[in-house]
Amino acid sequence: TAPQILELSLLEGLVFGEGASPAHLVAKIDDSDYNVVSVMVDLSSIGLGVVSMSDRGLNGDQVIGDNEWTTLVAVQGLEVGEVDVSVEATDEWGEADVLTTTITVQNQAPRILSASIAPERVVRGGAVLMSLEVLDFHGVDSVVVDLREYGGQETDCTKLDLWTCDVVIPEGMTPGLRLLKVRLTDALGASILVTKTQASEHHFQPSSTDVDLAVTVENTPPTITLATNEALERGTSSSEQAIELRVEDADGILLVRADLGVLKPVGQNQRWVTLYDNGQGLDKVAGDGVYTATASVRKSTPISGHEIIVQASDSFGDATSPTSFVVFVDEADSSNLGSNDGGLPITLIAIVVGIAALIAGLAVYFRYNQPPNQGQDRFGFQ
Repeated sequence: TAPQILELSLLEGLVFGEGASPAHLVAKIDDSDYNVVSVMVDLSSIGLGVVSMSDRGLNGDQVIGDNEWTTLVAVQGLEVGEVDVSVEATDEWGEADVLTTTITVQNQAPRILSASIAPERVVRGGAVLMSLEVLDFHGVDSVVVDLREYGGQETDCTKLDLWTCDVVIPEGMTPGLRLLKVRLTDALGASILVTKTQASEHHFQPSSTDVDLAVTVENTPPTITLATNEALERGTSSSEQAIELRVEDADGILLVRADLGVLKPVGQNQRWVTLYDNGQGLDKVAGDGVYTATASVRKSTPISGHEIIVQASDSFGDATSPTSFVVFVDEADSSNLGSNDGGLPITLIAIVVGIAALIAGLAVYFRYNQPPNQGQDRFGFQ
């Protein structure tokens, strides 16, 4: 009885072209006499000619004597799509069967053979220059760096000697070693998204020389600015007033603290006080990025500018250096001094206030450079 070929197919379902990894071509044969002596497959359509298949554990065959005859198929050329193949099985009596079918040759997307990224360390908002050596025998149509998952953009690379592009690191990319995704598309439309090189010239064939397409994103400390330039007001009695600072960081704020100097609350012995953005106390709105410190303005607080020192750290613990700001203290209701209702001319008032502030500042300076008396601070306060 002649053998019968039941099926001829690729174990992987398809094979990639341009010399990619080989696939297993398997012919399933029904032979009640178990006397098949040869199975030959014609692969001329992909440039391989007539090839012998094996059921003896060779040429990719996985199980000996299971009537599944196998050979490895690697497409070295540029063939793409459905290609015709035929197989003939012959037993020891010369009886034969032939089956003709098609197999799928998949177009292999472009490959990155080598890459360079400079600089290797960058802060968010900064840019790196990426240079890529890209191979595809059908021609490379486009190379795009895709950072949309970090809130960034797609950046098209330009073909010079290499494919090059300036990539801006988005604010949403957290600090650390981060992979850059590159989308490669060839002239026939085959596309793939990669994060490393393919030094073997083929996808799915890793090489010991492959490198990740990665940059180290360096953390930056928060930014701090005064949220308002309005002066604090000194009245006839002590009062607590808000000093508002805007603190921003893409990673979130861990802590904001300040040394308020002479504006430190009464009874505060520690140098640093914590600022809050929780909508409680003097803080107006929770979570608006404006952090509020409670300043104590006493009737003896000098009318002048007073230095405060502020520090902030982000969720990664990266802190700013101590940052100096000047907060002014003015007389209460001083905004009404320019009234024309029988008051002094505003120019004269401004001159008087300026001279008074200068004298007060000089007094503070000389007082600051003298040793404090026992039990007093640098302004002589108890």
